Amino acid sequence: MTEREGVDGVRTTDASAEPDITLQFLTFTAAEGAEAELGALLARYTVLTRMAAGCINVDLTASMVHPSRFVIVEKWRDDAALGEHLAGEAMTSLAGAAPPLLALAPEVDVAMAISATDLS
Repeated sequence: MTEREGVDGVRTTDASAEPDITLQFLTFTAAEGAEAELGALLARYTVLTRMAAGCINVDLTASMVHPSRFVIVEKWRDDAALGEHLAGEAMTSLAGAAPPLLALAPEVDVAMAISATDLS
């Protein structure tokens, strides 16, 4: 195993020292004609979420196959950080504003990151 920079800049060679990264995937399908408005709402949510404590990264994507579908990929320091975010202003504001713009209920999936070293 090679040395690498770990959490908080600490160099480590111990794979077990990796944090328990939590991922959240949010999939939204816009109602016909609401694509631009939903996209703007999700962009605002993404910017606010990037500033949340414990947020490692957030990406907003637009499907190239399904033009009305957006997927947000979030990476969190741990389950607790995601939990705090779910109860926070960015998420509650999105939950209140999105429903009229949606063709379907949002799909939510939460996953844990698996290191390649965990699979060997």
